[in-house]
Amino acid sequence: MSDNTNLDDNVDAVDEGNTLTLEQVIAERDAARNDAAKHKKLAKDARVERDSLKAKTKEEGDENYKDLYQKANDRLAEMQTKIKTKEINSAVKDQLLKVGILPDAVEAAIKLIDSKLISYDDDTDSVDIFSIETAAKDLKSRMKFMFETKVANLDIRKASSGKDTDTKEMSRAEFNKLPLHSQRDAALKYNITD
Repeated sequence: MSDNTNLDDNVDAVDEGNTLTLEQVIAERDAARNDAAKHKKLAKDARVERDSLKAKTKEEGDENYKDLYQKANDRLAEMQTKIKTKEINSAVKDQLLKVGILPDAVEAAIKLIDSKLISYDDDTDSVDIFSIETAAKDLKSRMKFMFETKVANLDIRKASSGKDTDTKEMSRAEFNKLPLHSQRDAALKYNITD
């Protein structure tokens, strides 16, 4: 039994330094529970805040994506409109030059042409040639002054003063009206009469 006695002495020695009452143990347990509950609440609040930030970031990201997508679509539509306008203007300019518009009047005519008559096919990205021709003819009928009038080619070597040139005679008054370089040629070809 001596072994048991030593064991009892050792247990008594340990108990003497660590003697806690039941109330103290319960108080420590309650404090630990309160700390655990406090930490659980903090962890829960942190998770809720994290989830709300994730949701907010996702919504903002979706909104940013939608905004960027909308801006890109707006830019694309604007560029397509510019390209369409340039193609129409180019086709109109070509057609106006074909029907004989004065070169100085081309830009004004492009602005004056009836755009309702021009059709553009968005599927093929091309201008309907017939509609361009129709619009150019319409402008030509409304604004005749903008178009060249065709003059018969004149051969200045066969120019006359209204008289028959076979006579080889020219009056002094007609001769004096000619420019100096032409007077020299006329003096060789014509008989100058007073």
